[in-house]
Amino acid sequence: MRIAVCDNSPYDREQLHQLITEFPAPIDVTCYSSALELLVAYEAGERHEMIFLGVHSEDCIPVSAAFYEIHIKDRPIIIYVAEAAKCAYKAYGVADWYLCKPVSREEVHGFIDRARLVMIPRLMEFLTTQGTMIMRLKDIYYIEADNNHLVFHLVNDDYIVRSTLGEIMTKLPNSMFFRAHRSYIVNLSRIHRYDNTFAYFGAGQKAYISRRRKNGFVEVLTAFVKNSGRNNP
Repeated sequence: MRIAVCDNSPYDREQLHQLITEFPAPIDVTCYSSALELLVAYEAGERHEMIFLGVHSEDCIPVSAAFYEIHIKDRPIIIYVAEAAKCAYKAYGVADWYLCKPVSREEVHGFIDRARLVMIPRLMEFLTTQGTMIMRLKDIYYIEADNNHLVFHLVNDDYIVRSTLGEIMTKLPNSMFFRAHRSYIVNLSRIHRYDNTFAYFGAGQKAYISRRRKNGFVEVLTAFVKNSGRNNP
């Protein structure tokens, strides 16, 4: 995930940078000291999935039409970091959310969690033995390696895809899918329960959890449930 921090206060910029780097997932953070510097970077081809845009009220810099164009064209999630709630009006029509300074670790990480969920794709194409299928990711229970192909176990059907788990895992959102076993990828949103051996889904479906990956599985699933509950009341 690539995040831009734009703030003309060195202190606030460094604080945001530090809080973001403490997030428990790999994030590439780039800092900019002015809105103009960020806009020049975008014109040169720089792109981010998320922008923390902070401007001090004494500068009286309105959110320009250029940021509106960035928001519409490239669809980064823009968070306006205001000095006070009364300044948040400048985010209207451009930013997705806003924060008031001083920001806290919990607030910053909460917005990153929200952004990661928003960015999860809903549909993906896979080349199956029946042709190219457009699948809803939420309909996948789990993916199983079987000899030289994969079996996608969905809510209403199964599909065979000629690929590897490693290759498929690079295409799936890792905030939603986890490789719980050398032969299984599980959809975290579909798990009803688990024990020391299996993750259980609907309709009697189940997938193996390896002992070596059990702790990682529990950690990722716990974070997923926590974030889903917080962002989808």
